[in-house]
Amino acid sequence: MVFDPTGAVTAATGIWIEASPSSSSTNGQPATDFHIRACWTEPNTAKPLVLERVVTLANDVTGADHSLLKMNVSKALLNVDFNRAPVGTYLQSEAKDEWKSDGGALQGFTVRPAGSLVIADDQSNRFLQKTFPAGKYNSQDAEKDDRVLLQWSLKTPQNALYFAYRVRTSGDFDPAKGGKLPGLCGGICPIGGESTTDAPHSSSGQNDPNGTAIGWSARGMWRSNGYLVQYPYTPDQTTQYAPDLRYNLNGSDVYLNDGAWHTIESYVSMNTPGQHNGILKAWYDGQLVLDQKDVRFRDDLSYSIDTIKFTSYYGGHDSSWAPLTDSRIDYDDVVLSTDPITH
Repeated sequence: MVFDPTGAVTAATGIWIEASPSSSSTNGQPATDFHIRACWTEPNTAKPLVLERVVTLANDVTGADHSLLKMNVSKALLNVDFNRAPVGTYLQSEAKDEWKSDGGALQGFTVRPAGSLVIADDQSNRFLQKTFPAGKYNSQDAEKDDRVLLQWSLKTPQNALYFAYRVRTSGDFDPAKGGKLPGLCGGICPIGGESTTDAPHSSSGQNDPNGTAIGWSARGMWRSNGYLVQYPYTPDQTTQYAPDLRYNLNGSDVYLNDGAWHTIESYVSMNTPGQHNGILKAWYDGQLVLDQKDVRFRDDLSYSIDTIKFTSYYGGHDSSWAPLTDSRIDYDDVVLSTDPITH
């Protein structure tokens, strides 16, 4: 460009590109706007001509960060990478085959609505993908019901195990009020406000910790704005529903809704009956975000760790939990092991 003494452009020739974050998304992924500008001065014109075109491209969050965190599978009782099933609707027969191992087998397969759980592919890697239609949630109303529940049972229950999986949300993911993520459980595997002891709930629906323990669960959960918590049902809780144990990394909450792959790992170690020495830990991308060492999971040796509840749904049980827009969560590399997986 040529400027006069006042700073006005008297001549300009060239082409340049400027990039800026896009306010929109492409196929559910974060995107970047590329402003392509050309400028030149024609003869006998006092003002340069400028042409501009904006091209929006999806950011590459599909594979570049997917394998940054290596997973140790040398002692795995289960290792599901979703590369055996064909791309398309994930069928129960395919799931039973893919989740079969020497350590256990798939015992439950619930997907609502039908066809909303698929095997997808990007950069030669296959993964599990759940689409959540707007307005649907974990409901007893068949018209509104939207959930995934895969239940995998150990052949031999264990007293201590590590469980990990990779997870990614779509770029336009709506966390709404929150939803459930996978986790381990034992005994009756209480969820949905079920009692964790043999004592009935109080008249106000509260859990009675004075009864004998009958089960526990330790699934993950995302909450409003996408922050993550462990959501454990244990015999000591006094509330009907599980408490939130917020993930904390260097004094800050940990979030799921950035459109990138992350790895979540949890560790459960059963308590000695009669003692509060059970352990519940969690790691986010290999960094410790939860460390509980005083947990009561059981009162006797009738159960330990026996099940993976692979849950993925919004809720809660009413429409206030439903997303306002279609949203998506991807899963990959589900590992259950006697050794640490990501750290």
